[in-house]
Formats: sequence, structure tokens, C-alpha cells
Amino acid sequence: MNMDKQVIDIDSYMQELSGHLFAHFPRRILYLGLQGSYGRGEATPDSDIDIFLVLDILTIKDLDIYRQIINSMDYADKSCGFICGRQELLNWNPGEICQLSHETKDYWGQLKTLLPDYTDIDVINYIKRQVGDLYHQLCHQYIHGVDSYTLSELRQAYKSVFYILQNKYYLQKGNFVLSKKDLLFLLTGIDQQVLEVSLLLKEEKIEDLSQYYELLFSWCQYQLHNL
Repeated sequence: MNMDKQVIDIDSYMQELSGHLFAHFPRRILYLGLQGSYGRGEATPDSDIDIFLVLDILTIKDLDIYRQIINSMDYADKSCGFICGRQELLNWNPGEICQLSHETKDYWGQLKTLLPDYTDIDVINYIKRQVGDLYHQLCHQYIHGVDSYTLSELRQAYKSVFYILQNKYYLQKGNFVLSKKDLLFLLTGIDQQVLEVSLLLKEEKIEDLSQYYELLFSWCQYQLHNL
């Protein structure tokens, strides 16, 4: 069986991973969680495994051990995510705390007890930064790219749309929506259009890439003009 072409039994994976982690880091693990599409219950065979691990203190030796653990398990090529020490997390960029606190699924410990506080201004700054980075990326690729956007490049550019719209909807309604499809039906106008295209791109159901590049470019301008 090709392990790369199936949706992973993530609970079994996390159980195996936690066994290795607690064996190597006894009494040092403060938190273990899961982010991304597996955390949201929207995984496909192409999805990464986004682990969130917090240790009391993180050293280079710890990183070596963690790498060895991941490489000893199946799906090592799909493993990614976030590992840090307690103090680093306490001083993390407050603009990212809202996203971290809502999108991470707890497996051991409670992440919210380890996170610093954040405000609506922090969330607004997060949105502005994400939109600004995307806008710059689109302009740079259009001017300096060897060719026009490929499907994979456009799919990657649209990837950040969901996270931006999650935070924008949270600011407007006070509800952090985890599912892309649930959020899609709550949005209207150009916000709904770009999220719908991001889902179509993931399923490779797009033929005319240029119009969707222009849509994303216009959407970034709209966000920057109205934030």
C-alpha cells in the first residue's frame, strides 16, 4: 500500500508519537497538540501533519531527539509543525496568538493556559501583515517571475486566504470558524469568492489561472483599503 496516498489515522499516529515523546522527555512536556487540516478534520492524502509541541526548555539536543523520533515513524516526510520552549511561547508575537489558541487541537495539556493574552488590535495587525505579505508576493511574482503563475504557485498563494478570513470573521462576529466549508457559507461578496477559489484550487478544478490571479490581487487591495 502506498502510505502517501491515504488519509492517515491521526489518532493512532498521535498515540504512537506521544509514547515516544514521553519516553524521551519525561516530565518535560508541557503541551502536545495538532494543527492544520488534520486538526480541523479536513485532511486529504496530501495533507501535512502539523504537530505542536511545547517543552519546559528547548535545546539543540532536544531538536536532534525530536528529529530522530519523527524519522523513526511512518509519514516522516509529512511531519511539520511547531516546537518551542515555554519562555519562547510566552514572548511570541501577539498577532499570532489568536490563530494559535483557536486552531490547535489539544492532545495533552491545554494550550490556552500557556499562551499570552492578545487584543483585537493584535488580530488586526496579524491580518494586515498577512495581506501585505501576500500582496507583495503577487506583485513580485508577476514582475520578476520567469513565467506566469503555475497551478501549484497559485494554490500556495491562495493558501493564506483562509487564515486571513478566519481572523477577519472572528473580529466581526466573535466566532472563530474552524472549517473552510463552514466559513464559506458565512461569507459574502469577494471574501466568499476567494475562499471558494482556494477550495477549487486544492481540488485542481481550475483551468483559467489568470482570472484567479487577478481576483486574488483585487482582494488584497480591497482588504488593504478597508482594514
